[in-house]
Order: sequence, then C-alpha cells, then structure tokens
Amino acid sequence: MVAIASGRRRAYAAPMPLRSVSSRVLVLVGLVGCASPQTDGVAPEPEDSTTMVPSSSPQRAGTGSVPVARKELQSDAFKAELTRTICEASAGCCASGGASYNPEVCNKANDEMWNNAFKDLSGYDGVAAARCLEAVKPLATSCNAEIQKVLELADCRVALRGPKLLATGAACKGSLDCALVKNGRAFCWTGPKGDQAGRCAVETPPAAGKGCAHPQGAPPSDLLELSKCSADASLRCDPKTSQCVPKVPVGGECAFDECAAPATCRDKRCKAMSGKACKSTNECGYDLRCVAEKCVPGGKLGEACAGGMDCVGDLFCAPHSKKCSNWAATMLCTK
Repeated sequence: MVAIASGRRRAYAAPMPLRSVSSRVLVLVGLVGCASPQTDGVAPEPEDSTTMVPSSSPQRAGTGSVPVARKELQSDAFKAELTRTICEASAGCCASGGASYNPEVCNKANDEMWNNAFKDLSGYDGVAAARCLEAVKPLATSCNAEIQKVLELADCRVALRGPKLLATGAACKGSLDCALVKNGRAFCWTGPKGDQAGRCAVETPPAAGKGCAHPQGAPPSDLLELSKCSADASLRCDPKTSQCVPKVPVGGECAFDECAAPATCRDKRCKAMSGKACKSTNECGYDLRCVAEKCVPGGKLGEACAGGMDCVGDLFCAPHSKKCSNWAATMLCTK
C-alpha cells in the first residue's frame, strides 16, 4: 500500500466488484501467485519431516547425531493449508456480520485471494511455512487475516520468498521481495502514481513533518521512508510539500479531502454535515451516511447498510447480508 492521503475509507483488492464491498480498498502492492489443487475444499495435512542434527550431549559409540522432529510443510500443500487454517480460525467472525460459516465458500474465496502471492515459490521455506500456520491463527481469530497483514508476519513472508529478502532501496518486483523492518511496513514502492521502477521502501507511523506521497504530488525521487498520514485522524498528506500536515478545521478552505473529521469538503470549504441535507453518502463526511436525504451516523457492527461507505471506521458493508461487518464476515462468509 502506497503511503498516501486516503479518502473516506481504506480499500483492498477483493474477488468481487469494488464498490459492492466498500470504497476502502486495500492496495496490495506486488502480491501475485498461483494455486495448488484442492479436493472438496479440504487441504492435505501438513507433512512432518525428521532431520539429523548434531547432539551436544555425549553419544554412545558409533552415534554422532540424534533425530529431532521438525515440522516442515511441502510447497504444494502450503496454500491449501494456509487457506484452511485462516478459514477455521475465522469461523466465529461470520455471525457478527449476520452471515454463516460455510467451509467450502470460505476456502474458495480465500484461495482466490491468495493466488497472486503464490506465483513465485522459488525461495520457498517449508519450515517457516509450518510456523506461519501457527502465527496466523491469532490474526484470523480476531477477524483480520487480510493478505497484507498475514504477510507482515515474518514466518509467512520467509515461507514464500525465503530468508534472502531485499534491503530498503534495493530494486524489487513486489512487496514480498522486501525484508521486514521493525518500525514500519516494508513494501515495493513504484512512485505515487505506480509508474516507476520498484524499490523497497518503508511505510512509517504517521507524524507531522514526515515525508509522504500524494497521488497529485511529486515527492523526492530518493524518498524511501513514507508516512501513512491518514493513520492519524488529525493528519493529511500535503501534495505540495509531500509532508504530513494537520487537517483543515471546519470553515477552512479545501480542495478535496483535507478536512478534519467529521467535516467534509463542500463548495471548497470544510463543513460539518451531521444532520444536514444530502443526496448521497459521499456528501456527508467521515463516519456519516446519507439516509432519507439527511447525513446521519454511519452503521456500527451488525447494523443494516446499503453499501459503499455506510459503515463506520474499518467496517465494511457485506454484500451478502447488507450489514456492517468485519473483514472476515465480508470476504469469507455467506448468508
């Protein structure tokens, strides 16, 4: 995800029409791959392997090593097993979105979303893959096992690309090529408009004065640490300076989406729209929606929604239930 000033919602790539889920689309930079065959939505069990390692304790005559069990997952089973693990751990998330859990539906949806990440397994690490399955369970249980978040788990990224990942500044083809960093998110940066040669960069926590990239701006060509300004509700990315700056208060001048919540930009001024007349949710501002031609608070978890931007915060309007839902209930569940 390029560190830019976001609009009313974040967004993500999904195997369904973009606007049917939400205008918040999570941009998965460089996650591209292929699938392994499954039967009836059930993946094969992980395979255990045994390796011989030198023993540090005295051995009997004629022995120099002892067998140590080490779990290792074969590459042709990893994708199916990862899909199944996420689905099983996410099963409890469906009810919160007014949906039900169906293993076949979940496995199919999850499998399609992971296709791109599995295109290149030339650096595959089976031991890291087995650890990845354990690491992903808490994330899935919390209903947030989106691809980008899973690939921020060190074992999952190493499993797909191996331990020899690229340092910040190195040429890259996709975000999976870049080594994880402690204080930020490593990704393959292709410029504010996505038309430049990729280089490994770091998305850093938001702070006033930090560098950022706005699609209408021109950040320095050597900028490799970019702040996601919008992660702080009080900040925005200034396209003129390519830095995080405070959002514009109610009454201030605006051009697009520079206004501090809950205001929105109308007629080049930041206006508080709660309770005001409207024709669409786009006119209302953050965490508001247009109902009966009036801007009212957005829907909370489990509440009815019409689509698009009707729900508050990071919730999505699930197309199958028309209820404000978490990511898992939106993407992996059915009616």
